[in-house]
Amino acid sequence: MSAATSRGGTAPAVTFYRIAYWLGFTPWEHGLAQPAVARQIAAMLDREEAGRGRPLGRALDLGCGSGIHAVELARRGWQVTGVDAVPKAVDQARRRAAELGVGVDFRLGDVTNLAALDLEPGLDRAEIERIYPQWTITDEQAQDARLPWFLDKLGAAPRWYRLRRG
Repeated sequence: MSAATSRGGTAPAVTFYRIAYWLGFTPWEHGLAQPAVARQIAAMLDREEAGRGRPLGRALDLGCGSGIHAVELARRGWQVTGVDAVPKAVDQARRRAAELGVGVDFRLGDVTNLAALDLEPGLDRAEIERIYPQWTITDEQAQDARLPWFLDKLGAAPRWYRLRRG
């Protein structure tokens, strides 16, 4: 499960991302093109998938954007749900999955109000632990992405969380 955390309010962030997708200015979408990020993601998934049969399990990609990570997870054999608040991003994600022939359940919605989508977790470790005491965070990693200066100034801190029930 991935989540991009932000220290700002939800409404300004959603407005920013809607404008950015409308303009086609989405530098955070290029994380997989960065070799360090690609290696980090592949290593994390390889560890999690080791010794498992298919289906591998369920994955939730919060703030999925155009579906880069969600589609890769589905390609590898995960049952994936992606959530984003930006309609244009979700449309792009659905097209990406269709073009690559993988099934992903993309949902348009607020990642801070997943109950409205009949989904679970939150944005950061504290919120996940508060809302889901029955889950244990087994792994947390900062994403090794170089962020544009303005995202860094907004407090964006992409992280990967792996959870297990119990």
